[in-house]
Amino acid sequence: MEQKWLWEKQGEKCVKALKDHGFDAHFVSTVEEARDLIVSMISVYETFGFGGSHTTRSLGVKETLQAKGKTLFDHWEGNLFGEENRKIRLAQGRSDCFICSANAISATGEIVNVDAVGNRTAAMTFGPKKVIIVAGMNKVRPDLQSALERIREVAGPMRAKSLNL
Repeated sequence: MEQKWLWEKQGEKCVKALKDHGFDAHFVSTVEEARDLIVSMISVYETFGFGGSHTTRSLGVKETLQAKGKTLFDHWEGNLFGEENRKIRLAQGRSDCFICSANAISATGEIVNVDAVGNRTAAMTFGPKKVIIVAGMNKVRPDLQSALERIREVAGPMRAKSLNL
């Protein structure tokens, strides 16, 4: 119970800092709340790109959009390689809405990412009409320096393991 309270307080502080930096940020307590909020924000769009993220996949947004007949671009689908994979990644950047996660977010309002290929960071900053960045409290760090440390100590090694590097 105390952990939930602490995360809510830290989340509220982080949301305020992100808003101060011009982001439309929200804090929710459950996966269901996150899915419902995201779907309500993006239902007007027709095409969706998904960055390589376990976080976003855990929400069920993709399945909800599939059920509505939306067009999805996901480079994790169907064991795509080479040119097919590249085409999907390019389509993600041209989609109406791009949904991804962040490697880390500072409580002072910075979103921090390092990318292996660059498709996520490219789509986050240019192309789609709407970008949704999802991050659990496990990715929030007190400041920019500790957010960068999370990438070096957690996100980077985990990604390298997933790529068998």
